[in-house]
Amino acid sequence: MNLLPIPKITLLYAGVLGIMYFLLSVNVIRYRWKEKKGLGHDTHPKDPLFKAIRIHGNFMEYVPFILLLLAMDEVTMRGDAFLHSIGIGLTLARIFHFIGISKSHLVSWQRSAGVAITFIILLVLSVNLILKGASEIF
Repeated sequence: MNLLPIPKITLLYAGVLGIMYFLLSVNVIRYRWKEKKGLGHDTHPKDPLFKAIRIHGNFMEYVPFILLLLAMDEVTMRGDAFLHSIGIGLTLARIFHFIGISKSHLVSWQRSAGVAITFIILLVLSVNLILKGASEIF
């Protein structure tokens, strides 16, 4: 039986980002209690609950899939420095995104940086895996 190695670097960043997700979840709950809203939210972008929900949702829209790509890249024996740069970059991107949306409902450099870094990481990992997969097939 050919078992893949455990992706240790991905485990580290999955844990760190898991704690971030927990804190974002608690933040949504905190605003729900404060505003006494069990479901729903105001649709105004300045509403703190609306912002908390969007930060939380955006995190879940990107982070799990990127961690999956990171794990796949790691099990193909990618170098540690590259993997750590991706993990640190993703963590910083999500912090920037949180700060940017929390700070203003308008465009901010932190939000833009968070989105840009997240997308760059998504594309870099995806292209890298395509090239690795193609090299194995052809």
